[in-house]
Amino acid sequence: MDVQRHINSSPAGDEFTPAFTVSRRTLLAGLAAIASTGVTAQARAANDTSLEMILNDPQAPVGGNPLGNLTIVSFFDYNCPYCKRTVAPLDAVMKSDGQIRHVYKDWPILTEASVYGAKLALAAQYQGRYEMAHRALMDIPGGKVPQQKMRQASNSKSGCCPLSHSALFVDFGRWL
Repeated sequence: MDVQRHINSSPAGDEFTPAFTVSRRTLLAGLAAIASTGVTAQARAANDTSLEMILNDPQAPVGGNPLGNLTIVSFFDYNCPYCKRTVAPLDAVMKSDGQIRHVYKDWPILTEASVYGAKLALAAQYQGRYEMAHRALMDIPGGKVPQQKMRQASNSKSGCCPLSHSALFVDFGRWL
């Protein structure tokens, strides 16, 4: 079957299902290949502080195995359909491995509602429900999700207490 015809025949809105499974070895090999392209020892040394802040920021939400021997950092936007497609495969790899530490980095760059979604998720962290709120927001299909829809998903699917609008403006600037 022609690949382009297969892609075009896929109905819009299909839920993403991985066509293959990724082993830890394949994941590590791929990450090593990506990390080694164009990164010199000097550049790495100059960015040690930034790398340490990214990997071990005590304020950043962490999922998976907090004591895992491999750390994956996800930069994402709650209005990014491509970011949303990575959630299920990454969850599957983390579940099958059990030794992966997942650092979440909200990167709200696409819309104003993206900032609102990031604030909702970070506010849920104070209730010990960040991963549930994150998953609820990532499960909303498509991009350009309005704030109201994000709020409904976060409150209903994560079990978080409904937050007043003013509560969202706590100083989350250090995370965003």
